[in-house]
Amino acid sequence: MSRQIQICTTPVDDLRFLKYLQDNFDCAFFQSFSFTGETVWIEDLKDLHDPNDTVKIWNRDFPWNPLYSATSRDQLVYISNTSCAPILIFERTNWETLRCGRVYWLKEISPTSEYHVICFEKFYNKVAQWFQKNASGKGKWNGANVYYMNDAWKRFVQLNTSQPLAGI
Repeated sequence: MSRQIQICTTPVDDLRFLKYLQDNFDCAFFQSFSFTGETVWIEDLKDLHDPNDTVKIWNRDFPWNPLYSATSRDQLVYISNTSCAPILIFERTNWETLRCGRVYWLKEISPTSEYHVICFEKFYNKVAQWFQKNASGKGKWNGANVYYMNDAWKRFVQLNTSQPLAGI
């Protein structure tokens, strides 16, 4: 079972979200793949190897030992033990395909999780509540709420469309 909140953001909103995390939690950010173990970790969205990649968020208040592996074909480095890690996954909105983003947590995906799930759920809830509280607009897609952050809401209104962005 996973937990998720569907969101609509722009790069401006993405930076605001990452700043919220940095200001309120001890978080580290990483991407799916990179050329080295060091560059898997990112400080800024500009550091992404693939600009459409998801951003993984590790709250370092929850102990975890990332394990590095490499792809066989391209020798790109990735962290291989994310299924049991205390991380949130941030999929950013894709404005080219008009697909909203989401922040989700793979709750109880692995019975070998080595962190306190109930405490991590409190962290996830704070993040979800931040989106709900700071959203400038809200819509429905397939019965699910989509929270539009400030800059995204302005952009959505400028698109002058009556349909919200596609959900996950």
